[in-house]
Amino acid sequence: MDKKISVIIVTHNSENDIYDCLHSLFSNNDIGTELEVIIVDNQSEHVDKMFEMIKNRFNDRVILIKNRTNGGYGQGNNVGINNSSAPIFMIMNPDVRLTAPVFCSALNAYQDESLAILGLKQLISESSRGISFDIDLEKNIFFQMILRRIANKLDLYNQDYMFFSGACFFMRKSSFESIGMFDENIFMYGEEFDIFCRMKKYLPNAINKYNKRLSYIHLIDQRKETLTRLENMNKSLLYVFSKNDLDPKGFVRRLRFHTYIRIIVNILKRDTYYVNLYKEWYSRLNNNIEWLI
Repeated sequence: MDKKISVIIVTHNSENDIYDCLHSLFSNNDIGTELEVIIVDNQSEHVDKMFEMIKNRFNDRVILIKNRTNGGYGQGNNVGINNSSAPIFMIMNPDVRLTAPVFCSALNAYQDESLAILGLKQLISESSRGISFDIDLEKNIFFQMILRRIANKLDLYNQDYMFFSGACFFMRKSSFESIGMFDENIFMYGEEFDIFCRMKKYLPNAINKYNKRLSYIHLIDQRKETLTRLENMNKSLLYVFSKNDLDPKGFVRRLRFHTYIRIIVNILKRDTYYVNLYKEWYSRLNNNIEWLI
């Protein structure tokens, strides 16, 4: 039977997540054998053991690919997409859990031939919302901060100003191929904003939709921010700004201000860890900007 949706999951030392991820996926499969599941492993330390466990638990329902190199998140997803057979794919992180069926609704949405991306509601626990979509990083920082909070709380999505979280989303394969797929120069972080910029440039008439009734849990509720992640994420974003002919210096100015606000907020919250983290990050942005630019 022809596949209608391909789910692409990139793993790297993901043994603590992948089995529950797949269990949630198959437990909420409402299109049966029309679903294709592909795992691309980016050279995990125990990949053979992990793949054997997956075969034992899920039989031949998962296509397993060992990537020739750990080329990063986007490159791994490109390998999966290139090996997929369905016209629609869903990107799914190993730390994502489906809590209800989503695939039949997605297929119904994609009867609209102009639909490119279908976004879902992100939760970070059974009772807490995450960031389902973020705000165009070129916009005024106050606009970003206020609109991000209000729009996510009220499920108000506008494709001209917002882009979906990369943890879990659907996309039409032909649309993604036409914009060049994932940029493999980005190892990790910033891919969503890059896709947003290229969609506006190359597919200005395409439609992106958000379905608040379709949700997933992204297990980041207890994950702490780190300096390493801040550095890697913002280096990637500066690359995205430069390649899309945006204003990287303006981005750095907004980043400094946003960091300063975070220091104040966490002082008020008496969160010592984040006060110290953002003070150090602010110091690096002010005193050693060369490493970033």
